[in-house]
Amino acid sequence: MRVTVFGASTETGRAVVERLLDAGHDVTVLARDETDPADFPVDLGDVHVVEGDVQDIQTVEDAVHGADAVVTAFREPLPHTPGTDNADAMHNVLKELDRYTADRLVAITGEKEDAGGLRERFDEFLSSTVGNEPNYERQERLVRESDADWTVVRPAPGDDPDAVAAVVVSLLEAESHVHETVGVPLTT
Repeated sequence: MRVTVFGASTETGRAVVERLLDAGHDVTVLARDETDPADFPVDLGDVHVVEGDVQDIQTVEDAVHGADAVVTAFREPLPHTPGTDNADAMHNVLKELDRYTADRLVAITGEKEDAGGLRERFDEFLSSTVGNEPNYERQERLVRESDADWTVVRPAPGDDPDAVAAVVVSLLEAESHVHETVGVPLTT
């Protein structure tokens, strides 16, 4: 399978790339500078690298073209163009996903709900006082409203990036849990 990974320079993104390569998939990543170890600190091996920024729609198009599936590892903050965020990046990815043959999207976003619902209460407070929808919720809303065969992965705080990557690769290979939000380990 040909898989494009966005957010490959994050800890979770690197683990996804490594798992995909170990499973024999063709991997394309978007990197601001493939020669800078701080920007892309994994052994590139057989990875196809498209240099650019996820905020640049032409670069996103180049990365998605020819992919069977796309993974977005926007769980962790990404350095961005000032005034943009991970939800803006997700918008660009979804726009290009619609243009090409890649229908499958696995999006690693926010964190799994905690037992007491503390995160949800905090987010409601933040939305009511500041008026901003939390970034991960904006990402997920964009994904849910898309035509993609999507799965949202919400890791818990402290989840091992390799465990998250194992779930992502499993979802891609089994083509399971389409139009669902799952946790790590795989739960719905």
